[in-house]
Amino acid sequence: MKAFPLWILPLVSCLSPLTATAGTISGLVTGTWMNPVLAGPVINLDGTTTVLNNSTTAFYSATPSNDLRWGTNTFAPPPSIYSGVIFQGSSLSNVPTGLEVLLGTITFLNGTSQLDSLLFGATLRISVPADPTVTPFDALMTISTTVNGGTCIPCDADFIRLTNVDILSTMNVNEGATATFNVYGKFVGDPLISLTRYTVASGSTGGFVGNGQPADIPEPASAALVAGGLIAIVATARTRRPA
Repeated sequence: MKAFPLWILPLVSCLSPLTATAGTISGLVTGTWMNPVLAGPVINLDGTTTVLNNSTTAFYSATPSNDLRWGTNTFAPPPSIYSGVIFQGSSLSNVPTGLEVLLGTITFLNGTSQLDSLLFGATLRISVPADPTVTPFDALMTISTTVNGGTCIPCDADFIRLTNVDILSTMNVNEGATATFNVYGKFVGDPLISLTRYTVASGSTGGFVGNGQPADIPEPASAALVAGGLIAIVATARTRRPA
């Protein structure tokens, strides 16, 4: 048998790292809602908050799943009298670490229910079960419910926020409406799941990405009155300007 030249070994060891591929992630992203929060604030019409403790009265779907519902009747068919959030994960194929990808969507239904039946938050555990190297991430969600005034649609929107991520945005949904939001993130480190941003999903019209409860928007007549007053002030100032 022909002898293997020993001088080739260092060359082989030098070339091996060049042929190694970067780490990639494949599999279905899953999200499970757990640990519902039974006490928290409700936002009043004047912007103040009232803290409720619904430990003995909250009504919600108790089984951990990707579909969390809360309200008077969480099993009524649409049009429903409950609210809910659903996480639908993306199917990933050889996604490089460090690349921002669509991890999934959160659909938020802002239904109508009694205040003493509400939840105020929950934990969303995001994972990729097919890839055990990915460390699951527990996103802490708060649910902000507003008392409705009926004069400002975006002000009456309820909203959810993930508090332990580097995203200040909220997912707001108008009263009685449903909206779906894209949730983007990266796989970083060993790898860990890092959420990066939300956007409104294409074709979803019931909500918006905001930053908490928006300020009250003046009615068109009021806005016109204010604008007219400003014009009058400017005109008066000009007539008084010295020659």
